Amino acid sequence: KGMRSKFALSSNNRVWMELHPDVSADEQIQRGLSALDGRERASFILAPLPFGRPWVDIKDPWNELDTYMQAAGSSGGMTVEIRRKAEGHFEQLVVGRARSETSADEPQTAIHWGGHSVTVERNEVFTADEAVQLFTNYLVNEAVLSGYSLRPLAMSG
Repeated sequence: KGMRSKFALSSNNRVWMELHPDVSADEQIQRGLSALDGRERASFILAPLPFGRPWVDIKDPWNELDTYMQAAGSSGGMTVEIRRKAEGHFEQLVVGRARSETSADEPQTAIHWGGHSVTVERNEVFTADEAVQLFTNYLVNEAVLSGYSLRPLAMSG
């Protein structure tokens, strides 16, 4: 059925580029997430292009690509967030594995990326391999795999 949207990706909040048509999307996602080291390479974003707009028309990706999935951290431990349209506004949600009854007492953990750090629950920490599944599903469905939890992010500042 083909992908509904074309996608752009950004590594480290610097360069945006269109997903390369000649390399499998899964491979590009795997590469981007596996390369995260929490320092020089600390984030990865996958964003659908606005419907019907080619990449060449996107002049300001930060403002024009307003829904996305992003990961921050390192390949051994990263946080994954999704930004999506809600009724009349956008919401930013942290993705997590479904919690077991006992996991509520587990300590929180800090994910460091670039000069920042963010505190997440243990069930919200993913390895690159685990995150690849979330991103490849997002590529097809523009949604989070069922069975994962979504926690609204308290936006500071």
